[in-house]
Amino acid sequence: LNFMLKERRRNRFLSIWRPLLAASLDTVPEDLPAVRSGDAVTFLFLWNYYQESLLGEANEKLNEVARRVGIDRVAIKLLYKKGIRQKLMAISTLRHLEEKAARERLYEFAESANSALSLAAFKALVQIEKEDAMPVLIPLLSTRTDWSMDMVASILKSAPADALVKPLGQVALNAPGKVQPRLIRFLEATGSAEIRQCISAILHSATRFEVISACLHAIAEIGDPRDLELVRQHVSHQSWYVRVQAAQALGKIGIHDDEQRLIEMLHDMAWWVRYRAAQSLAALPFVSTRRFKEIQGKETNMDVRGILAQVMLEEGML
Repeated sequence: LNFMLKERRRNRFLSIWRPLLAASLDTVPEDLPAVRSGDAVTFLFLWNYYQESLLGEANEKLNEVARRVGIDRVAIKLLYKKGIRQKLMAISTLRHLEEKAARERLYEFAESANSALSLAAFKALVQIEKEDAMPVLIPLLSTRTDWSMDMVASILKSAPADALVKPLGQVALNAPGKVQPRLIRFLEATGSAEIRQCISAILHSATRFEVISACLHAIAEIGDPRDLELVRQHVSHQSWYVRVQAAQALGKIGIHDDEQRLIEMLHDMAWWVRYRAAQSLAALPFVSTRRFKEIQGKETNMDVRGILAQVMLEEGML
């Protein structure tokens, strides 16, 4: 019976607020009903759903609604409740509101042993504090191996590159080899060409295969021809996954001289190296379909011919 009563109350509340929030996306109504404490969590779920679904001016109007009904204060109070679910909802709300009053508590959460809580706080601080948060947050990127790399990379794309790249690059340069690939991935996620010098410096001193591989991947994404010689130095590396990244990078920044290098890599012992070399040959702007077919026609190794045929099919070159 108690559950049914709660469900009825929730449905009544949603029947009022769903149309109100929808209308607020255009113009915030003059009169908004109060949100009682018992309905606050329901409001937060609905409001955050709209926030995550929309962008731009609509988000600002939703923020106006939240502040007018006092949800900013409610969210700050929820940060001190015991339940993780309530805290996560509060963090999400305060992130959308860019509420600076909560930052001290969020910094505490960023160092929490709870992975979900700490990552949510990290994301919120990047949005709320922006460049001011970087000195505190960047060191965490070396130690929080429990955080999803993809999620962190996605968060860093929204961070101010000017404040992020230099300190993160310095941390990556001085980090232990086992941590560097993770930090290189985060540098790459910034999308800034300014990471090039740092990546080159790491690659010059790197000995671990996974670090070299991560650097070559970043070089391919940066796409700067000045790094071509660094890439060429690794086409015969003892590790096949380093050679894979070297082949891929040649497809992004290679010049005419690199066509022959990629043809030679078609005979590598590792299938993935041969496949990436074929893909990179097809990607070179000066290798036409006619030239690609000519390379295949001269090839006597049937395995290599098969890989070239597969890439031609994938690229629509047949």
